[in-house]
Amino acid sequence: MGRVAKRILLGVVVIAALAVPVLPSGIDATWVPPVIGLASVVALVYGVRSHRMDRSLLWHVGRPEAWTLLGAGLGSIVMADVVRTLTSGAAGPVYPSFGDAFMLPGYGAVAAGLVLLIRGRAPGRTVDCVVMAGIGALAVALPAWVMIFAPAVARGDITSFTALVTLLWPVLDVAVVLLTSRLMQLSDEHPGAYSYLFLALGTLLIVHCVTAVNVLGGVRHAYHGLEAPFILVYGLWGLAAMHDSMGSLFEPVLRKASSLTRSHFVGLAFVQLLGPVLLAVQRLRGVEVNVATVIFGTALLSALVVGHLVHMVHERSELEHAAEHDGLTGLPRPELFNDRVSLAVSAAHQRKGPMAVMFVDLDRFKKVNDSLGHQVGNQLLQLVAKRLRRCVRDGDTVGRQGGDEFTILLPEIKEEEDARKVAEKIRAEFVEPFAIGDRRLFVTASIGVALYPQDGLDPFTLLKNADAAMYRAKERGRDQWQLYTPEFNAKADERLDLESALHTAIDEGKLELHYQPKVELESGRVVGVEALVRWCHLGQYLPPETFIPLAEESGLVAPLGRWVMETACAQGKAWSDAGFPITVAVNLSARQFQLQEIDDVVAVALRSSGLDPRLLELELTESLALQDSEAIRDILQSVKSMGVKCSIDDFGVGFSNLGYLGTLPIDKIKIDKSFVRRINSPDGKSALVVGIISLARGLGLEVVAEGVETKEELDFLRQHGCDQIQGYLFSRAVPAEQLTTLLMLESLPGEGRLGKLEPRARRERPLRPLRAGR
Repeated sequence: MGRVAKRILLGVVVIAALAVPVLPSGIDATWVPPVIGLASVVALVYGVRSHRMDRSLLWHVGRPEAWTLLGAGLGSIVMADVVRTLTSGAAGPVYPSFGDAFMLPGYGAVAAGLVLLIRGRAPGRTVDCVVMAGIGALAVALPAWVMIFAPAVARGDITSFTALVTLLWPVLDVAVVLLTSRLMQLSDEHPGAYSYLFLALGTLLIVHCVTAVNVLGGVRHAYHGLEAPFILVYGLWGLAAMHDSMGSLFEPVLRKASSLTRSHFVGLAFVQLLGPVLLAVQRLRGVEVNVATVIFGTALLSALVVGHLVHMVHERSELEHAAEHDGLTGLPRPELFNDRVSLAVSAAHQRKGPMAVMFVDLDRFKKVNDSLGHQVGNQLLQLVAKRLRRCVRDGDTVGRQGGDEFTILLPEIKEEEDARKVAEKIRAEFVEPFAIGDRRLFVTASIGVALYPQDGLDPFTLLKNADAAMYRAKERGRDQWQLYTPEFNAKADERLDLESALHTAIDEGKLELHYQPKVELESGRVVGVEALVRWCHLGQYLPPETFIPLAEESGLVAPLGRWVMETACAQGKAWSDAGFPITVAVNLSARQFQLQEIDDVVAVALRSSGLDPRLLELELTESLALQDSEAIRDILQSVKSMGVKCSIDDFGVGFSNLGYLGTLPIDKIKIDKSFVRRINSPDGKSALVVGIISLARGLGLEVVAEGVETKEELDFLRQHGCDQIQGYLFSRAVPAEQLTTLLMLESLPGEGRLGKLEPRARRERPLRPLRAGR
């Protein structure tokens, strides 16, 4: 439909433009351009509506707001043409007429629409483009008035009002043509819609230049005989809005500083000298010149040129500042901070005095991001930056390394004690909670300190050692500061070696999956297992809390999570084929949702293994569920549509409302083992477990209790309606082969009941293992 409408409009425009000049003199052709103009307005409305696109992140050529203004401008110009036609005499409209009053708001709307297009296509370039268009328009208006129109007024050929109106339209045409030209020059992409618009405005400029010549030549009906060009103006304008490129999307042009090229400099210098040159030329011609007019025009041009140059300097300064400073906190980026450390090292070497570098890292900041979202996390970082700046002097520097890591430079200190005092001051600043909206967040920081010259003689070494000291502060329990000592480097190297070894273990398949059974209380049988990662490194199993956080920080959790998912599904399929259709649960962390398309990972694992989706369960940490974001809900809905179950792990340890239970597609919740341990405590904490079970029952969810270790805990949970248990009372996490043996024993008559397996479980009870995926 769009192509047909465009071809019809194009055909009508071409035929009308060719036919009007050859019509017999008795036929009135003045009505043809307004009719074509109204058709073009309708075409523009149709084109904009058909290409309307609601995408907030990408700009598109047919932006409705901008083209609505361009359409209003076209409508005003057409209305001016209609009024001129209605008030015309036998030979055409008298100039100037009442219809010209509609032209001025029309040009305003066109200019506003072009400015919106420029702002969307190249953010930050709008002012520059508008000023340059103004300079170009005035550079045309001043000589035209001084050399052509002012002498005509002095001779009495035309009135001052007629001269001003006649000159105004070509000048405005030049301004909007220059704006359109700048719009097209902002990038290498030249959409066809912009080209059509440029041709329409250029043709309008030609029309008004011819009109000006007619007025100066004494032609009373200045627009007479210009019907064909007007038809082209309207037609090109309408075709621009119907062009296929109106639906094109493009990324905005990256902002960069305007450069003052040689041609640019010569052009601006010529504009500055335009007034004196005009005076000299007119004097040589013997023409009297209104000096006040030249002075005013020159002053206005000079103001625009100076404004343009000031804007260029300011823009360059802004971009340089943005390149050197963090956009979120306004603190120096690592490159600028390192430069300042280099200068401070040189100054300290000359004065033979100490200086200090600090590394500050927020404790458990990842939990804030996972639980409350990145917007709250960003606001927290901004508040932290303000507090850190309060802790230092004017000559000191606070920088941001990235994420939740900050650096501080103390270029002039008298002794080590000065650095200690600053570290204590920073620690004290974190005692007060951070107020974000109606939340009060208590956040601590770990601080590492490196001193020149004993801890390093160059910026790289000082920062590296301050970082190592910070990690040592975290290892000691967080919320403290630590001076660097040489043995810290050994620990940092050990951490890098462990990360490299983990990468190799994932690539070479040296990790293992152990499975901890889940027992149904009603039947006493194993109905599911939880898959837990185990890593035997250098002959011993490492605690999962040693390598799982490392995997999340380094991004290795993505390939690790994929391997766990595929291996667990394959093992679940093997058990199902052997006659043991039990559910296999896999843990997911918030970091995996950031790095992977979880629904795709699950789909691939199910497809490659052939496991029934109903036998796969995804365990989400409560901090992930508390985000309750649209993206997470969409992913879980996609997974649920496959038939996969979802559960909330470590339920009850989060610090937010429970509204997510009603919005996320959850099948069951797992009571955290810290609550199970309180069942037999004298402080009445067992009521929490009863409340969680009742809440789940009310929502139609199953309940699994983790960490069940005693007969008393088992009896309590059975009495209050818990569905399943998981813990050492029944079995620890074991390799797949051992669990297969357990399932086979359970299938024998009289075997496998929870009561009969309890004594064996107690006798074989090992040391408490640590779970993966936390």
